[in-house]
Amino acid sequence: MLNALTVMVRYIAYFTLLLACLFVLPTDAWRGNYERYVVQRQRLRSYCVCWYWWWGCSYWRSYWETYYDYEYSRVGWTHNGDLNCIIPICSPYCANGGTCVNPNTCTCPSTSSGPYCRTLTCSYRQPCYPGECGDGSTCKCSLGFSLNSTANGCTNFLTTEERLRPHIGESNVTIKNVRRFDKRINFMFVLEVQDVNSSLVWSNQQRFNNLKFEMKALFDGIDNLPNRPVYVYDSKIGIVQNIITANVSKIPRNGGPVRDYGSFKEYACQGGVTRDSPQEESATCVIDDDQFLTLIEHGDW
Repeated sequence: MLNALTVMVRYIAYFTLLLACLFVLPTDAWRGNYERYVVQRQRLRSYCVCWYWWWGCSYWRSYWETYYDYEYSRVGWTHNGDLNCIIPICSPYCANGGTCVNPNTCTCPSTSSGPYCRTLTCSYRQPCYPGECGDGSTCKCSLGFSLNSTANGCTNFLTTEERLRPHIGESNVTIKNVRRFDKRINFMFVLEVQDVNSSLVWSNQQRFNNLKFEMKALFDGIDNLPNRPVYVYDSKIGIVQNIITANVSKIPRNGGPVRDYGSFKEYACQGGVTRDSPQEESATCVIDDDQFLTLIEHGDW
């Protein structure tokens, strides 16, 4: 019985040693920026008071054992799973392309600034053109312009700046009555408009079914713009869209100065004039609407 008890004690000792090895090895694997300190803990231990070799232990007693262990602190640092604490933690995170180099310390690129790179500077990410950039992040737009967004810069024209408005250089309107089956023109007249705000025409004809516009808009350009910053590769300022509106306004049957709107159409001119490809001097627009059915009576406008 003593031999069996001796063997069992050896097994228990080997098992305890194995547990100790498994407990110690992972803690010794920590590296990098961490601190190790000793802590006091307690654990419940049990031992056999009465043992029968054919039955085993029939009576156990327990007690609290005080022991010492290590704990590891890595405040401000983390690891990628290899227990090597060399990755700094920034809270809040570094924004706008910033890099966390030490706990709560960011290195910012040239496009941002501030403790955590939260402020965009004048760059391709926050352009300031046409305008001038002050203190690295404040944009002052040139006269007549305003900020559109942080992605586009000072690309809005102020409506109060008359010098930025294109003006109509030519505007011709042709009204026809066209026979449908053979395209024969029954009658027509042409308005060569010089004053686009007021033009009075007398006509004996009433019914029209074709309306044609020919318009040329002119833009004089802008002087004294600031030099382009290095992050702006190119810039153009000009006409980006031509729109023609046409409506026939009717005098009410019962008379009176108030007009009833009879028909209204809006035409967006085509031809490659876009925001990305503006016409810097002039833009021509031709619209031919063969479905503009109009009855013109005396006093209509």
